[in-house]
Amino acid sequence: NKKKSVPDKKPTEEKPVADQTPSKTTLPPVDPTLDFDDDFEEIPEEPPLTPEEIEKYRRLLQKDDGRLIWKSRSLQDQSLVRFDDDRREELGGDDIARTTELRKASMSEDSSKQIQISLRKMKEGTYGKCQCCGKQIPRGRLDAHPQALYCIFCQESIEEEEKRTNFTNRNNE
Repeated sequence: NKKKSVPDKKPTEEKPVADQTPSKTTLPPVDPTLDFDDDFEEIPEEPPLTPEEIEKYRRLLQKDDGRLIWKSRSLQDQSLVRFDDDRREELGGDDIARTTELRKASMSEDSSKQIQISLRKMKEGTYGKCQCCGKQIPRGRLDAHPQALYCIFCQESIEEEEKRTNFTNRNNE
């Protein structure tokens, strides 16, 4: 095993590094026949809701709120009822059934709170505007969910963030 000898390196004087950015950035020419706007569909801004539309949504919200309050109370009452032996075995026990009923009641209460917020926004004159981006929520979305507080794009972003947060929280436990 012969070792190779490495010649002694003499310290070299460091030279200042010159600015390596070009003085002028040159880009290839853009093909004028390409139309980049065709790649993205522009969604037109929705016009504001008319007073008649707001009244229609107010009636729907009030009807839904009454139904949800009744449903929530009914579910809470059901959670207090003990099931007979056959029903208990079918559901896996009173505790599971009670928890399920209370969870459903809680969801009804959350929906009722959203309705109350929407009704308040009607009084303030901001109903139908996304709470996040401020754009008009499309009528089709309001027809399906009159209590919607966000446009579909912002709602999806919020749900994605909640998923990430829940995933991160589960992994940190």
